Amino acid sequence: MTAGQRFHYACWHDNGVADPVKLGCEEQAGTTPGQSIADEVLGRGSGAPRPCYRSGPNPEACPPSASLTGNCVESNLVFGYTADDDMCILPGAYYDANPEAPPGHECDLDLLPPLS
Repeated sequence: MTAGQRFHYACWHDNGVADPVKLGCEEQAGTTPGQSIADEVLGRGSGAPRPCYRSGPNPEACPPSASLTGNCVESNLVFGYTADDDMCILPGAYYDANPEAPPGHECDLDLLPPLS
């Protein structure tokens, strides 16, 4: 990119519009599972819910326990680590041009001295 250029980056999340609604194990009756990463970091949420794929009572995927009701319910789409979680990230790198390089070769990494 050069000075003055813009880079537009966006993510669209489809949670029940064209694709099926994300399901997750219910942690508290009547409360939609899945909290934002910010809430999780601040200790106010549990992050992405445990995944399940069949709505209703689902003791195999959501074994009833102190932290799960045993039900698979519609959940919030939040940052998580499974393929159907939100993970809208843009990895990238930044490189300062080499001011000592010949014109037109400022970003040629071959001109840099080897690391020792």
